[in-house]
Amino acid sequence: MRTLLILTLLAFPAPAFADSVLDLRATFPEVKPYSGPTSPAVTGAFAFPGQGRYRITVTYSPWSRLTNEMFKWRSTTPIDGRDFGAWVEFVPGATPVSSRGDPEPRVDGAGLVIVYEITVRQVQPDMQAAIMPPVVRFGDGSFHQLPTSASVVVESLDDAMGNAASPDAGGIWTVEEPDFEGGTWYGTWTRRGNSNVYDASWRHTSGREHRGTVEFRGIEGQRVTFFRPDVNGSYYGQIGADGHSIQGGTTSWYPSGWTWSGSRGAR
Repeated sequence: MRTLLILTLLAFPAPAFADSVLDLRATFPEVKPYSGPTSPAVTGAFAFPGQGRYRITVTYSPWSRLTNEMFKWRSTTPIDGRDFGAWVEFVPGATPVSSRGDPEPRVDGAGLVIVYEITVRQVQPDMQAAIMPPVVRFGDGSFHQLPTSASVVVESLDDAMGNAASPDAGGIWTVEEPDFEGGTWYGTWTRRGNSNVYDASWRHTSGREHRGTVEFRGIEGQRVTFFRPDVNGSYYGQIGADGHSIQGGTTSWYPSGWTWSGSRGAR
């Protein structure tokens, strides 16, 4: 069974995922072989104000697997006695918690968003981020700088009291989604306490039933994203004008033209 999930979130205010610690954006032009030097990196300074969890959202538009690593980090002061003055590909002094990419697998020519969470153990006041131009280098020493736009956003996931921020995604959601083999699946998702995990059950028009879990993954503007572990796919929905329903939702695996719908609350 392939199913769709929806958790319409804007029946409530958008969750306050605390403050944006960094919002750095860059756009690079195309530079073909031998035509000149590559573009300079776009850099920005920021600070981790204290111990806590942080979410980092990296966006490429478009994306190519053949280019160099575009995002790098450093600290101009030592962290725990270690020198992180050189640019590195991971956030210095941070412990990774989780990461995910959309789309999966990563496809050349398409946009790519990578979201990961980290834990920071102390104040780190002198951090820097850099967005490098995307460059493909050839064996004869020439290069090709690809045109692209990129951004990196760092947000605190803790509130002012140091408590983890958790979006109020609602308690129960009902969905309606197509079956590839015909008929319709009607689903109900029930939230586990204050977590982002929902216990899910579906009933087919034929009487068949299925159980699993779904996870709320985020909200940006009117667009919400969810993840279904047993199909390893992402679900997307646009909140309607009524603030609680979704029509014409899409997924990472549906064929063109297939959609799902749903609304907050029990049927």
